Amino acid sequence: MWQLATTDTVYVKWTQYIFLQLYSRQLAAQSEVSVNWCPELGTVLANEEVINGLSERGDFPVVRMPLRQWVLKIPEYSDRLMDGLEGLDWPSGTMSAQKQWIGKSTGCTVGFSLPQDDAVIDVFTTRVDTLLGVTYVTLAPEHPLVQKLTADEHKESVEEYVRVTSSRSDMDRTAAKEKTGVFTGSFCTHPITGLSIPVWVGDYVLGSYGSGAVMAVPAHDVRDYEFAEKFGLPIKTVVKPTKGEAEDSVAFTKPGVLVDSEQFTGLSTAEAQTAIAALLSEKSLGGPKIQYKLRDWVFSRQRYWGEPIPIYFPIDNPGDVDPRTADPAQFTIRYDSPIPVDVADLPLTLPEMDDFSPGDDPAGCLARATDWRYFEKDGKW
Repeated sequence: MWQLATTDTVYVKWTQYIFLQLYSRQLAAQSEVSVNWCPELGTVLANEEVINGLSERGDFPVVRMPLRQWVLKIPEYSDRLMDGLEGLDWPSGTMSAQKQWIGKSTGCTVGFSLPQDDAVIDVFTTRVDTLLGVTYVTLAPEHPLVQKLTADEHKESVEEYVRVTSSRSDMDRTAAKEKTGVFTGSFCTHPITGLSIPVWVGDYVLGSYGSGAVMAVPAHDVRDYEFAEKFGLPIKTVVKPTKGEAEDSVAFTKPGVLVDSEQFTGLSTAEAQTAIAALLSEKSLGGPKIQYKLRDWVFSRQRYWGEPIPIYFPIDNPGDVDPRTADPAQFTIRYDSPIPVDVADLPLTLPEMDDFSPGDDPAGCLARATDWRYFEKDGKW
């Protein structure tokens, strides 16, 4: 009788071998990824397991926090996946779902300059023809620039808003009907007009999609319109329907003819997209780009544990302390210098542990296995 168990060391050896092949081809890498951490359960939860900021099991508070992860770069195969759909005899619903999952979008990047340290807010849009209608820019609560550009008099309100929204999953935020947000007190510069544009934080923008920032054109985007209506922000029309076509009652989201758009007035949507993208490229503030919804696949065992990933990291240890017993502040793990385990040394096996219950460290119970986690090699930790 044969039995297959993914915990067997023979099986683990080959999964680790495959991982090393991916790593050698730069298809596996480390990244800071926002996760749903539940301190009470001592584990990370999937979006589907978080309901209104609480864990599905137990109704415990959940917070969004960055965690170092290994990811597999499946977006490298976006074009091959899209091309591979051609000629498949699949149901239309399945084909549509696949295309939406890959999410290929042809558009343009736009850079809104910030006075702080010459920083730039980069956004991606499929409707760059509406650029002259931008009246504010919205950042996701988890955007790395939020803390940096928030004015002192707005820090308390912004920090509280980020704290509250951090407990909600991407799914919750996407499904929410009511738009919420807060003003940062800062402004960015429009790349064409040079006008100052207010920067807001809004949870309808997701840090996991695109650049985590949107250029808000409330006259031509329904979500932006609802946000602008709620907070009394300007609404500027820059695209009108072609002759004989009716306007939408809320926001006109279809292609049309540009109005009130400086030198681009009178151009069709297609003509304006080409012309504006060219000008942004000339100014080094953006240009044409193809983007995908497909994201790096988080491969780490952050929910609990599985076979250890066969990569180790050197330690900077100026005090020559024993990291197994020392305060972590006394040494630095060089996460920027990963070293793959030699194939001949596979499999890298898990330690024997008496207590593998969840703890207060999102890194999991293996973080407590210090005798296994830290080791000397060639005289160095």
